[in-house]
Amino acid sequence: MSDTTTTRLEELLKELHLPAIRAHYPEVTRTAIAESLSYEAYLSELLSIEHEDPVWSGSDDRVKAGIEIAQTTLTSLLVR
Repeated sequence: MSDTTTTRLEELLKELHLPAIRAHYPEVTRTAIAESLSYEAYLSELLSIEHEDPVWSGSDDRVKAGIEIAQTTLTSLLVR
């Protein structure tokens, strides 16, 4: 992979908030090449890693906390 492609991929993964894929894609790519995985198998492996990342656990609680923060912030803005 060229430096330009790698840099662009890193930027996109950061922008899309995919930290586990960003951290593991070089290793998964090497494995996929060594094992001649299909594109679908490679993509499935990357997405599985992202989904299994500890950041995903408790996501309902994070959503609820985010909603509470948003409501508090919006309420304070509307009251003014």
